[in-house]
This record gives sequence, C-alpha cells and structure tokens, in this order.
Amino acid sequence: MFCLRYPSLGPGAIALILALITPALLPHPAETAPLTSVTRRTLAAAVRIDYYGSYVPDGREWRCSWQIGSGTIISPDGYVLTNQHVVDAIRKAGTRRHTCIHTDGRRVQPEIATEYAVVRVTGDGGGQPDDNDGYLAEIVRESSNPDLDVALLRIVARYWGQGIGNRSFPYLRIGDSDALRELDELYVIGYPGIGEGSRITARGIVSGFVVNSEGQRVWIWTDAETSFGNSGGTAVNLDGELVGLPTRVTWTGCKPDDVNGDSQIDEWEKCRPAGGSLGMVTPINLARSMIRRALGSALPEIATSGLDPNPAAPDQLGQPSITAFDATGAWLPGGAGATHLAGCVSYGQLAASQTDRSTWYRDDRALISEAVTLPAGDRGTICVPLAPAGASGLLAPGAYRWEIIVNGASRGARIIVPPPEPSNA
Repeated sequence: MFCLRYPSLGPGAIALILALITPALLPHPAETAPLTSVTRRTLAAAVRIDYYGSYVPDGREWRCSWQIGSGTIISPDGYVLTNQHVVDAIRKAGTRRHTCIHTDGRRVQPEIATEYAVVRVTGDGGGQPDDNDGYLAEIVRESSNPDLDVALLRIVARYWGQGIGNRSFPYLRIGDSDALRELDELYVIGYPGIGEGSRITARGIVSGFVVNSEGQRVWIWTDAETSFGNSGGTAVNLDGELVGLPTRVTWTGCKPDDVNGDSQIDEWEKCRPAGGSLGMVTPINLARSMIRRALGSALPEIATSGLDPNPAAPDQLGQPSITAFDATGAWLPGGAGATHLAGCVSYGQLAASQTDRSTWYRDDRALISEAVTLPAGDRGTICVPLAPAGASGLLAPGAYRWEIIVNGASRGARIIVPPPEPSNA
C-alpha cells in the first residue's frame, strides 16, 4: 500500500506548470559537480514506512505488512521524520479490512497494529528491504497545524520485538531549505510505487517555490521523479543534507488497485494515482521547531516540553531532554562533534525550593552526580550541563544518559554521541 497526498490542480494549471519547465526550456544542469556527499550512509538513512497486521493460526504469531510511505532517519538514536498523512494512514488502516495469505494458502484477516510504524532499511546492495526484518517505531510527535504535514517517529525495537540496545543508526544532517535557489540540483530518495517497494533515487532540480503572504516558503517544486510512496521521504541538496520531505505530486490519471489484498476493489481503491509529474516538497525549515522539541534545543524551544500547561499535581515534571552543542554553541541534532551536552527538564507548582540529584552517565557508567536546586514557582526549567574533562575538546563517543531524581521519582533522557564524521579534506 502506498500513500501520497495530492493538491487540487486542474488540467489547465498542470499543463501550464509542465509547459514552464519543459526540457527544451529548462534542461538539467550537465556541468554541475557530482553529488559526492551522497554516500551509502545517506542512502541508508532513507527508509520505507510500513504498517503491519498479526494473526495466530497455529499457536505462534505471524505478521504481514503493507507499505504506506517513506521517511528519513535524522538522529543516531533512531528518530525518523515523515509526513503526518503517512501516520494518519496507519491509524486509518485499523478501520479497514485486510487479508494476509498464509504459507498454506489460507486467507486470514489480521489485527492491524496502529500504535507503531514499521521502519524498513535497505542494505548496501539496494533493492527492496527484507519484509521479515526492520524496526518498530512509536509515534512521538504529530503536527497540530493542518498546513504542516510533518510527524516524528522513534525506533524502539526490532520488528519482532527484540531490543536495539545502544545501536547508532545512519542519519542525515539537517540542511537549510531557505538557502535553496531555483535551478539548484535536488535528489529525491524514497520508495515510490513505481519502484515496486525498492529504494529509488531520482535526480532533478529546484523548479520553483510556493511562498505565503509572509514571505515564507511553504513548498518546493521539483521535477525529480516523484510518485505515491515517496511521501515523507528524503530530499537532499548537493551536500547530502536533508532539505525537505516529498509530500505531494501533481498527477494526470489513476487506476484501480487491490491494495489490501482481499481480491476485490473497494471504494477507496478505485482511483489510485498513476504516474507523476511535478513533486511538491515540504521545506525542512518548517519542521525545525518540531525536531528541536523532540531532539533537544535551546531553552525557548523546550521550556514547556512535556509539561501540562495547567498542571493539577504539585511537583509535576515535564519530559527531560538532552541537547548537544558544538564549540560555538550551535545546536547539533545528530550529536556528532559535540563539545558539551545540556540536560533540561521543566517543572510546575513548587511551593518551596528544593534540592534534588542529577547524574550523568556514559554507556551506563556514572560520570558525575551532583545536587541541584529547583527554585520555587508555578513553572520553571532547570538545565545541567556536561562537558569533557578539562572543559575542552570533544565528548567521547557513547550512549549518554541524564537522570534527575525529584522527590524519589526518577526521570531521564538519553542521546547517542557518535564518533566525529571523517573529514573530506
């Protein structure tokens, strides 16, 4: 099953757009330097998003799955960026009838899991991911803005429930979509329906932008081949940085498709998009606030993260977060090259200041434990920094955890600091 949202463009508008970017008028820039920064690591960070159903015909669990879109791993601890409508489609799948064909040919109706997405990773050899492997990801952030089609997942286990330990995932750096210009090269990586479930990389250009009344870019047009299944996937610049999410595509036709495998065409399967023309990419800068809240950022972004705006219980704690910074104080979403970390947590309704305990760990070994004071007040935030010995140089690679104990209750957060990326010089 594949999913991509389409705008309501009439035939005249589509014809005009296509006429404006015909190859005769706007050829691919043949003289542009090759995209040397797109490596196996870049491709490995582009993942397929599936949903699954399970059934127990013979005393053990069996599973079958359906593709719903694409995504990008944006941190070494397994945060995955995708479209909100991909997440919505997973939830809607639980209300529809699905059919799995068992190994003996029986048709069975599985119970659809709507609380997790399945993240499939393609190996170095390319092609299709292993449908019997992958990861389960929980939905951790969703957009409350109907105009922002972005959601965040977090990998929490292997497909069959095994733990992931301290595994570090390949991930992409976050780029600056406002730095893009028309005619810049753009690579779209994902799992379009026309690729039959395989990872596909398409090369194109930035064909134009849609700008709102405030001068903010809300869409990037591209002629890179985009089709249903690319939703939530990967759009990178020449430096291999994530600059957007393929989200919509203009299309000129449709065809029936038995998506759920029940040997009949249901109403919602009568018109599945066929082919693609112009892709519409969500600029990554629109998603920065959501990414910062999930991965950690400067205090203004996380001061109320996880905290009820009207807390009813005293001494309420929000969800702790860890932020990685470089020597200049710039936020590092991936953690590579970090010189210091900051563990922060919000709290509410402290009648009097109190002293509690904060502990930093690396690979489950305590690094530093100290008393911290939470000032009294209706709302506050406390941050505890961690720097390498001598307060200079890079933090040692490893899995870092920050834990704070308040009134005997422990809350914590974790981040993986990978080795510094090798220099291309």
